[in-house]
Amino acid sequence: MQGADVTPIVQGLFDDWNGIPFPQFFGQKEAYTTIGFWDKVIWNLMAFGSLVWAVSGLNSWGVLFELFGGDYAKLSFLDKLIWIYYRIYSLNYDMGVFHRNVTFLFWKDLAAAASALWFGALFPWNFFLRLTADELSFDHDFDEIDANGYDYSLTQATSFHYWEGKESHGLFSMLWTNYVTDTLQVIFFGLPLLVIGPAYFIFQFVYVLSLPLIWTI
Repeated sequence: MQGADVTPIVQGLFDDWNGIPFPQFFGQKEAYTTIGFWDKVIWNLMAFGSLVWAVSGLNSWGVLFELFGGDYAKLSFLDKLIWIYYRIYSLNYDMGVFHRNVTFLFWKDLAAAASALWFGALFPWNFFLRLTADELSFDHDFDEIDANGYDYSLTQATSFHYWEGKESHGLFSMLWTNYVTDTLQVIFFGLPLLVIGPAYFIFQFVYVLSLPLIWTI
């Protein structure tokens, strides 16, 4: 009796190939995404609010409301004391929240500035392609790409940077993004980028070289 076909299916090496991926500046996977003006305003207001909360002492009242509101009901008496101490004193919990908010905003903007420089340098070529190539060259199914968990390729990231996944690829949107949005991003974060950028990549280079030594410790 002949058994069922158990020949293993060998997947191709490039089955999941989605093109040359867009560089992840400073570890930011979506540096090509244009951060909206109002998003920046809201994020910075939230960061400022976390600073006000951290230095105002209102956190102690917040802990009191949490305690009497039943948020700690499932904790034992000793665990309640430990958590309350942690919330108020240990490691300065609220200042840590402010620090994480500022860190998020800083690296996000620094990566956006590096991305803006990237697109600025390649703008003449991308603009030439937009004028001469078929508009379908910039048309991608981003929903499918996201569903598959792929990183955006250079062409996909370029299309998303200028048109944010829209079906229409207008020249005005491309020009506005390059000469207004990206230019402002470089103006405000170009200097920190010049200082921190080289230091960051030197650190990464040294870290990679020293990683085998770290593993042997």
